[in-house]
Amino acid sequence: MFRLNKISLMLLLFVALHSTAQPVVNVEGVKQKYPGIGFYTLKQNEHIEIKNSGSKLNIKTTSESSVLLLNDHAVLNSERSIYYYNTFSEISDIDARTWVPDGSRFKQVKVNEIFTRKPAKSGVFYDDFMEKYFYYPSLRPGSVISLKYDEEIFDPHMLPAFYFGGSYPIEEARFSVTFPSSVKLKYLYKGNPDAVKFEEKKGKNETTYTWQSVDVPKFESEDNAPDPTFVVPKVVLYIDEFDNNNVQEKVLPDVKHLYKWYSTLLTDVWKEEHNDTKKLADSLTAGIKGDDAKAKALFYWVQDHIKYIAFEDGLGGFIPRPASEVQRKRYGDCKDKATLLCELLRAAGLNGYRAWIGTRDIDYTYAELPSPQVDNHMITAYNNGSKWYFFDATADQIYFDTPTSMIQGKEALIGINADSFLVMKVPEMEMERNKIKSDYTISISNDTVSGNAVELYTGYVKENVFARLTADGLSKVKENAINGLYIGNNKHHVDTFSYSGLADRDSVLAFRYKFNLMNYVTIADDEMYLNMNLKKPYVDDIIDIGKRKNDRIFDFRFVDENATELSTGKKVAGKLPPDRKYEGKNFGFSIRYENSAGKIIMHRKVYIDTLLLKMNQFKEWNDFIEQLSSAYKETIVLKTTK
Repeated sequence: MFRLNKISLMLLLFVALHSTAQPVVNVEGVKQKYPGIGFYTLKQNEHIEIKNSGSKLNIKTTSESSVLLLNDHAVLNSERSIYYYNTFSEISDIDARTWVPDGSRFKQVKVNEIFTRKPAKSGVFYDDFMEKYFYYPSLRPGSVISLKYDEEIFDPHMLPAFYFGGSYPIEEARFSVTFPSSVKLKYLYKGNPDAVKFEEKKGKNETTYTWQSVDVPKFESEDNAPDPTFVVPKVVLYIDEFDNNNVQEKVLPDVKHLYKWYSTLLTDVWKEEHNDTKKLADSLTAGIKGDDAKAKALFYWVQDHIKYIAFEDGLGGFIPRPASEVQRKRYGDCKDKATLLCELLRAAGLNGYRAWIGTRDIDYTYAELPSPQVDNHMITAYNNGSKWYFFDATADQIYFDTPTSMIQGKEALIGINADSFLVMKVPEMEMERNKIKSDYTISISNDTVSGNAVELYTGYVKENVFARLTADGLSKVKENAINGLYIGNNKHHVDTFSYSGLADRDSVLAFRYKFNLMNYVTIADDEMYLNMNLKKPYVDDIIDIGKRKNDRIFDFRFVDENATELSTGKKVAGKLPPDRKYEGKNFGFSIRYENSAGKIIMHRKVYIDTLLLKMNQFKEWNDFIEQLSSAYKETIVLKTTK
């Protein structure tokens, strides 16, 4: 599935004010205010006009933009594009110009050629995504590029969102909509309430809403930050109802009507005969006892035998292909795999249902926004009579009882039948389900540490490791695993290595290997200094509170546990390092040492028990990291044998 009108913030810079009037630009003032930037958006405007013809709504969007180019790098980017889905909209009346500085005025050079092509989209086999593109002429620093175009929206369910922000600062951004009294329009605004000014103007037969923001800062892109759509102020429109020849026609007043629309798109799917699917379900579950065991067998079969290929072809981006067709062709996108699995479950006498869901980069619930913008994915929900399971068959190695990490905590719209549905929240997986557990047995010879290691991976941690190991094909698994060990120091050497459980979802992924760490032990006089923390998760991971602009996200909760055992007949010089711990609600660690029967054992645990670290938690996080990093530096001191 796809989310219509989800355009990158970079793109928004270039598809939003054009005017045939001379630009008014204080170039030096912009340079002083924003030193080093290449682009500065002067205007970013979009106006939507909704008209009621009596039997349908005519919806037209006019987008206008003007952008100041400030350096040589900026003028090299002469190509610009307008993206759209041609099933749902049509682009017309494109007017693009370059305004070239000419003394105290500008000379305008109009773009004469507009081209159309199908752009390549990563991971998508086929879609109706189209691109109008062109090249701005005569660019040089100080030029202004302007663009204006109209877009006709064919389906009233598909009104766009507008974002007040982008990758570069904006002088003025304005979004407006004019609609007749026969149309009941709703909107959702999310973001800083002081960042955008709202105005409503009522006429005799129509109303205009306008949202305006000035001096909009650029969005600061940062690692491990929430999707920009969570941060940038935005307005999303949706139509409640309209007067259709004196009859009030509901469009999207609530989630009930959103589901009703989705359900109408599945009319042929609801009626499909499933003889072939029934035969397959019977063969896959033959001899298997218990509903959950049967459901697992069907889920794993779809994961293994139906290749994921994305399609985004008009309403085909919303309508699953028939289960029998997916079964026969052995490929499909998320909704195709979800539909086949749903029908296999039902053919086996189990409770399987299609479920629409938004991934974690979508900032809406069904209650606040009953619109197609709330979801972008489809999964299969299964109920065994007492518990719900959420199967995402697009993931190769996810467990039977585990949703994919990208849908944790999100609402699923579960289609019970053509007329009824449920909205349920997908659970977030507990940190103990996602674990690294490692055991090292080490010994010392001069300045070298030798050891045997066993590392176990479960849950989302295993899934991530699996993806890394198999990224270059199965022949590179061992090589990729060894290259990713990062144990002790940069002089570590792995002598032998084996793994198990890689291909079995229900098994723990295990690494077993022998290693040597050369020049790892410090020797001074008759004492040896050894740091038993051979791996240091999150060491020195301090957040720069003065610079960081966004919250920090984690893909999943997890635990990293390690026990390192040193066998030695050497005498410990002084006391072992003290026990250290930090027990926070969302993160923490513990490190303790014990000396028993000629062995020193260090036990270390680090845990992250949250998916979102808010900015007001950064100080607490830094305290945690400082204490953890300090604890990592502790060494044990041994007497050398002379």
